[in-house]
Amino acid sequence: MVRLVLGSASDLLERLTNQARQQTQPWGLVVPNQTLAVFLSDQLRQPEESHLPEIISLWDLARSLLPQGVHVAPIGMEKALAFLLARDFAQSLPLDVPGIYLSIVRHALELRRRHISLPASGGIDWPRITQWLEGVIPTRVYDELRVYQYAQTVKSVRPWQSLVLYGYVEAHAAQWQFIKALAARYPLTVYTPWLQHYSNQLAEPWVNAWREEGAVIEEIPAHRSSARELGVRVRKGTPLLEKVAGHLQAQGAEDHLLIVTGQEPEPLLQFAKRRGVVVAEDAGPYRLARNVWQAFWRIVRHTHDDADHRNWLEVMAVHGTGAQEAGQFAQRWSEDIHRASSWTEVVALVQQAAAFHGLEALTRSLKGADDWALFDHWPWRPNADLLDEMWALLPFQPAFQRAQEGLRWAYGLNARLLTASVITVVAAEEGTFPRAPSPDPLWPAHLAQDFGLPASTHGRDQDLHLMHLLQESGARELWWFGYEDGNALWPIGINPEPVSINPKDLKSVRPEDDGRSALWYRSHYDSKAFDDYTGRIGTDVAQELVSLKASPSALEAFGTCPLAFFYGRVLQIPADSPEDGLAVPAALRGQWVHAVLEKMVTYGQELTLDVLYAWVNEVSAMDMGSGSPVGPVLENARDDIVRELWQVWPLVRPSKPFLTEYPVEFTVQARDVLWQLSGRIDRIDGWKTQELLITDYKTGTLSDPNHVRPDNLQMPLYRQALAQSVPGATVSARLFGVSLHNQFQEKVLDVAKMPRGRVENILAAMAQRMVAGDFLPLPQLTADPCRLCPYTGLCPGDIKAEARRKHETEGAYWTLWEDQQG
Repeated sequence: MVRLVLGSASDLLERLTNQARQQTQPWGLVVPNQTLAVFLSDQLRQPEESHLPEIISLWDLARSLLPQGVHVAPIGMEKALAFLLARDFAQSLPLDVPGIYLSIVRHALELRRRHISLPASGGIDWPRITQWLEGVIPTRVYDELRVYQYAQTVKSVRPWQSLVLYGYVEAHAAQWQFIKALAARYPLTVYTPWLQHYSNQLAEPWVNAWREEGAVIEEIPAHRSSARELGVRVRKGTPLLEKVAGHLQAQGAEDHLLIVTGQEPEPLLQFAKRRGVVVAEDAGPYRLARNVWQAFWRIVRHTHDDADHRNWLEVMAVHGTGAQEAGQFAQRWSEDIHRASSWTEVVALVQQAAAFHGLEALTRSLKGADDWALFDHWPWRPNADLLDEMWALLPFQPAFQRAQEGLRWAYGLNARLLTASVITVVAAEEGTFPRAPSPDPLWPAHLAQDFGLPASTHGRDQDLHLMHLLQESGARELWWFGYEDGNALWPIGINPEPVSINPKDLKSVRPEDDGRSALWYRSHYDSKAFDDYTGRIGTDVAQELVSLKASPSALEAFGTCPLAFFYGRVLQIPADSPEDGLAVPAALRGQWVHAVLEKMVTYGQELTLDVLYAWVNEVSAMDMGSGSPVGPVLENARDDIVRELWQVWPLVRPSKPFLTEYPVEFTVQARDVLWQLSGRIDRIDGWKTQELLITDYKTGTLSDPNHVRPDNLQMPLYRQALAQSVPGATVSARLFGVSLHNQFQEKVLDVAKMPRGRVENILAAMAQRMVAGDFLPLPQLTADPCRLCPYTGLCPGDIKAEARRKHETEGAYWTLWEDQQG
């Protein structure tokens, strides 16, 4: 017998909880997603005499029934099928559509799942392709259709006495056949969300199908009072994150649910953590695993940078592997993977790499590649570029586990049937939530209507159903956060007023203690919605937060990335230092080198190694906060500094009268803007003569000072400052490398090569952006500062990764500046 129970989220949960209390025999609970599984596992904790259900998804249940020797279709099989489709159908398919073969494969698999026979349309012979699919997939490889087809034939599924299907509102044909088979084996109760005051168009086919099966239908009458609904309209970017984070902090985590829609959740969660909100999640090890694997893969492909190499070695060191051993493994593995001519070899190498790294989360995630050996059935061979795409498909996410303490959150449709006393929804905007209609070019509207395919409005219907379900969830308060400058679709009766952000409140995001995680800062989130987080705070806020008083180094920071400048220089969020004690931050090391150089050039006596060691020890004794390096690391850093400074000393020893740490204050007229600048010049040679030489020490990479860019302004500006300070003098300037990293190079500014008005035009463009409160993340792609940025945890815009996905060049970045420079 099947019982179908209809009601709101809170009513269904209450009924399910009562049913659980009465259970004395084993029973099963089938749910559509892991988010709901974790939520229910927390809600259904019962006394010892009660029986907790086995909570599992329909897909996992079906897979668990497969016989030995059968393999579920491996991750990436669609790509293999697309390769074969191109081989077998290249002459009969339209070739002018990008990604046509992969798209056709995905559509054909969808037709198989839905048991739909589509006629030839638009030059695509669907009957022939679906028949081809049946023949080309090996009999021991089960795609979704085969998995469900086999599962419905299994008589002994689980030793359950009853079964509950909770949270489903729709199912494709293959799923439906399996569900009917389950209903024939167990007493089945189906819990389906049902709206009282809105259209149930999305769920009606599901309910009608059960009605035709003879299910007993019970609708729980709505008896709860309406929630207090509040709408908040905020400008996109930082004000939105700040406003929501403050709200979450004020509401607390107890019986509070956060639902993120229309944008990536990570920036908001990290902002909330900054405000002290405890978030119930444990994805950190998997973010680390993904970052470690990405860094390792770039290293073996020789496309890495210093940050990749350093971060990877630090993680390996934590797990007891020295730099030499790690480097030798990477070299051997690189040679082996490039020689691999079969997927079987690739799988063995992946397993070898997982064992070498020793990270549980990485090992679990890489298990998704175990079945890639099945691809050897076809003439589809691995290569480095293809593996780049395959790694991106691996699921770096935790398996099912009980909820932790803290704020519960969900993303998008995973929030269906979750409930709490207070629900906060971020961020509603027409086109993202609810989604805009999405016509399918391979399935015209008339085909979708005639053959029961998903309509172009299906995604929008799902989002509207969730929006209305939340309104009837039984929550005490329901908060809607949307965009001030977007076309927000607010629930009926909600007329939110725009919220103005107090500039002083923005600075409250700064942490009050040093308990920051280096791994948090080094996480690079693979955002697909980078444009949702623009870094715009608006003119009104900028008037109080931003000043046209700055130092040349601050201007370079803005030119490197305005959003990082906003975090570091405006909000004054401190850059993190490694907490594991395995490295000295590059910025701190540079401060030590500059301080010791100051002592060296002003010493006035013959310099000895003993004196140099004493200075380095003295300077490096400064407090590093929670990130103080362990003894051997600190000693190695000190030794490196002494060795480098001893080597560079003959090159930087002054031979003329000089000054060090010379303060300058000057103005620059940039079109209609007057900049007030101040700074400190490392050293000026030839003091009290008419030929002055500015020297700026550099421990990092040396940029050519003649290539004047927004991120390379110090030398021209310092030269201009000294020329104003000492009228009539001839002023030259140079950058001097004082580390092995930059090979002690010297680069001289050639004034004759500087385009006239170039610096002024750049400063004018910067002023325009600052005054407008426009802090778009725009780092130069080739320089790749995202890999070194301490604020990637707040910013999902890993610009280089975004460019790789979109096959962009660095031109787009510079155009944003050049358009205003003439």
